[in-house]
Parts: sequence; structure tokens; C-alpha cells
Amino acid sequence: MLARWIRPWRRRRRWRVCEVVTSIHDLPQQIPYGEAVLVANGRIMKWLAFGCPCKDDHQVLLNLNPSIHPNWTLKASKPLTVSPSIDELRGGKRCHYFIRDGYIDWT
Repeated sequence: MLARWIRPWRRRRRWRVCEVVTSIHDLPQQIPYGEAVLVANGRIMKWLAFGCPCKDDHQVLLNLNPSIHPNWTLKASKPLTVSPSIDELRGGKRCHYFIRDGYIDWT
């Protein structure tokens, strides 16, 4: 019984940055689940875009510029780690989670 529970958990794919673009206008319309797109100009990271892990088909766009608030820090890209938590209220639904070491940790 325990092995049946562990098998799907082991197959979970870790979130990662799959692509880097130079402009927010270059973001793809759809970003595959478990992947994120980084908007960066040289070494300056500007935005991180991904589909919300709630699978409710809305996109998340995080500001990575430390001089504009609120902002997040991209700690690692493969596997993805973002700090602090992402807390989004959209259409009466709240999505609040951490992305640590490529895994979603719902709060």
C-alpha cells in the first residue's frame, strides 16, 4: 500500500526555468505546467512568468526588480526556488504557496 502512494510522488517533475527572453513582450502565450520563463536583460533579471500551480489557467508574473515593490528573488532556476511566498487573490480564489527546490508547498 505504501509503495503505491510513493510511486506518484517520486514521478513529480520539479519546476524549473525553461526559457529566458529579453522582453516581456516575448513571453509565450502558454507556458507548460512546471516550467517558468525568465525575462532578463543580460545579467539583470526583471520578471518571472509561469502558469499558476492551482491549474486554474491563470498566469503569474513576478517582479524580480529589487527597486520596485513588491518583488521576489529567484534563488535558483533548475530546480526553481523563489522567495518569498507567492500570495495571489484572483476572482475570489486565493493561491498562496512557496516554490522551493522545484516543488510547490501550499500554505
